[in-house]
Amino acid sequence: MERASAIDPEIAEVNMILSLINHHIAIMGFGPDTQSAMETAYVLARRVAQLDDRNEYAHWALGISCWGLFKYEESLATLERAVALNPNCSLADGSLGTLLGILGRSEEAIANQETAIRANPLDPSIFFRRSTFALGH
Repeated sequence: MERASAIDPEIAEVNMILSLINHHIAIMGFGPDTQSAMETAYVLARRVAQLDDRNEYAHWALGISCWGLFKYEESLATLERAVALNPNCSLADGSLGTLLGILGRSEEAIANQETAIRANPLDPSIFFRRSTFALGH
């Protein structure tokens, strides 16, 4: 991935994958400097959203990358944009629900998770939806 990015740093998908890799390194504690990984995830995700403003997954990646930096207002705006671009994107809807739960907006959080589950009941990451139910209650 990094080689592809070095060849052409304007490839949105490559930047998105690198952002998600760094995001997961940070949240799962797989690196010695998780803060740096979170910041890298955010910078890459912002680039992706600028390169491909009509891609719901670009906005989803940016939205979740904001969490570790406590940029909740930006996260809310970009996750809402992701859902507006594709109301059937369960990742975006579910992540928006998670953020709403973090923000204490429990009823909205639960409703978003229910929508995400209906959109993709076989999602392997459905446990995130269920954990937000717990958070909301």
